[in-house]
Amino acid sequence: MALGGYANRVARIDLTAGTISYEEIDEQDARLYIGARGLGMKYLFDNGPQVDPRGPDNMLAVVNGPLTGSEATMSGRLAFVTKSPLTGTITDRERIYNLERHFNNLLGFAGDEDSLPQRFLDEPGTGGAEGSVVELDEMKAEYYAMRGWDDGVAPDAKLRELQIIS
Repeated sequence: MALGGYANRVARIDLTAGTISYEEIDEQDARLYIGARGLGMKYLFDNGPQVDPRGPDNMLAVVNGPLTGSEATMSGRLAFVTKSPLTGTITDRERIYNLERHFNNLLGFAGDEDSLPQRFLDEPGTGGAEGSVVELDEMKAEYYAMRGWDDGVAPDAKLRELQIIS
């Protein structure tokens, strides 16, 4: 069966040696570790727990998901997965979210492109959300404020605070 999504290609870039190699994504890995973040974490775990987060063996996995390039809502996201030098664990969520947002901002995406599947915007909820519909603009404004972003844009001051830019 043909492996869909992910572009079925991994580029391994060694900055120390200045080399790039390509390989196919293992189909079983793609099925077991669904999504960009899942596959990125698989690669990071395979890299080993002994890797120094500040050393040359630490990796930064930039992974697209299986639906990237399709018309599915929110399918154009990338996951940035690495071993954090701040915590020694996989990723530093605030820095990663801001790095992802900064990357998307550099590509021209801002708050206007953020959305949810149409059914959340049109159809009344069930269960605890019985009868309610998502107020997207209100929700985005609250989320951006929590992140410290300006209308979906990670400001330079925030990026400097997190040492993403200097």
